[in-house]
Amino acid sequence: ISLREPIEASLREVAMIQRMGVEIVHDKSLGHNLSLDQLRAGFDAVFVSIGLGKTPDLGIPGEDLVVDGLEFIESSKLQPNQMQIGSSVAVIGAGNTAIDCATIAKRSGAARVIMVYRRSENEMTAYPHEYEFVRREGVEFRFLAQPIAVESQSGKVTGLVCRPMQLVSNDAGRATSQPSGGPDFTIACDQIVKAIGQEKPHALEAMGIALERGYVKTNQELETTLAGVFAGGDCIRVRGTASTVMAVQDGKLAAAAIHRRLGSN
Repeated sequence: ISLREPIEASLREVAMIQRMGVEIVHDKSLGHNLSLDQLRAGFDAVFVSIGLGKTPDLGIPGEDLVVDGLEFIESSKLQPNQMQIGSSVAVIGAGNTAIDCATIAKRSGAARVIMVYRRSENEMTAYPHEYEFVRREGVEFRFLAQPIAVESQSGKVTGLVCRPMQLVSNDAGRATSQPSGGPDFTIACDQIVKAIGQEKPHALEAMGIALERGYVKTNQELETTLAGVFAGGDCIRVRGTASTVMAVQDGKLAAAAIHRRLGSN
């Protein structure tokens, strides 16, 4: 089930840049078996486009039975015939990734899919057209609900326990969610998927790259605070739209800046 760019299209892009002479090195992870110092020593310029990290923990009892949203989407692309889809699926989150997960579950045969969000419809991070799209798919929403535990029986999910919330404006005027004081309730379901965002690239700070609100800080040419190291994509999106289109544009802008830099040396 490919909701965005088909895998075949991505592979054609990969083959195209390989024909242009681009070398692709596998099984290397920055900060693990590859250091930024090694890259800077071996290349005149480095472009960091690592995206964001894994889905954060919910920190609730029974979380080990919750499916990671990124893995859920990956499985739908790489192993669609082997996916286990519940008949009633709860998706925690209200961003574009959560909408992808909900759509995949619905189109894969789930009789009921409900998205659970601790704030209201107005605070959703998903694009408005995505929200309208998933509603037309038949996905339900439960707003102002904070998941606090996973119910299970014999290792199988039976429900998601939630606490009712209310919105309260903070000193900055932003609406934050707080318990409303009402009784906790349980959403009956046999599968739970979490899509509550991704961890920011904090590990890069230890490599000497300055961050801004947790994202990589860059100048107008997309150069980081390390000379010759550029960055783009979701890892720099402290403001503006985070999307594949924007990441591709960042790559083009950074490539032009790198060309100007190297061409003047």
